[in-house]
Amino acid sequence: MEDVQPDWDSLEDANIKGVSAKSQKSNGKNASKNANTKKSDSQSDAATRSLMKSIAGKYGFASGSGGWGTTMTVASDGTFSGTYHDSDMGITGDDYPNGSVTISNFKGRFKDAKKNADGSYTMQCDKSALKIDGNIGDTYIKNGSKYTVADPYGIAPCGTFTVYPAGYDSSQLSEAIVGWSHAWYDSMPAKLETPIIVNAEDTNLGSESQQDAFFQSKYLE
Repeated sequence: MEDVQPDWDSLEDANIKGVSAKSQKSNGKNASKNANTKKSDSQSDAATRSLMKSIAGKYGFASGSGGWGTTMTVASDGTFSGTYHDSDMGITGDDYPNGSVTISNFKGRFKDAKKNADGSYTMQCDKSALKIDGNIGDTYIKNGSKYTVADPYGIAPCGTFTVYPAGYDSSQLSEAIVGWSHAWYDSMPAKLETPIIVNAEDTNLGSESQQDAFFQSKYLE
């Protein structure tokens, strides 16, 4: 009699001939690991969605003196857009008698939020999503001024950002962060009334951590 073997590939939920118990056990562990990874990713996604909704609004980063500043609008899905500009009316030429402007119109996205032990949050600026109009170093003349495209000050480098949420104890903020608040407020409240978004990776001025701080303000409404 011909020995007819079943089509093992067509049998669902069967212990396939030749597959050891050890292999099946390993597969079970992998499935459990994948399930835990998906659960962790789901929790991270939920934390990110919640934080983005809480920080949605208009922000500004400026010193309060001089002609420079960066404004940014954050949407509830974590996307953002804004403009950095720095004017110098003293740098002129035949084609630009009204001075020079450094500019950066930008857009991007925040992602991967995590809560810290002190009640603040960290989130990532998505490098692949950060775009600016034109190429860095490009120049053009407009309304008698010379414009030069640059990196968005306060956003670049696009890396880890810290969020201090509304209700955060302002006494825990660094002096560098509080220093940027003078462009928007006479004094810091004991508890933050609106969030602060800080880029702690900007070392353009040579400091270990310059901590560029974006504030919400009535002046931006």
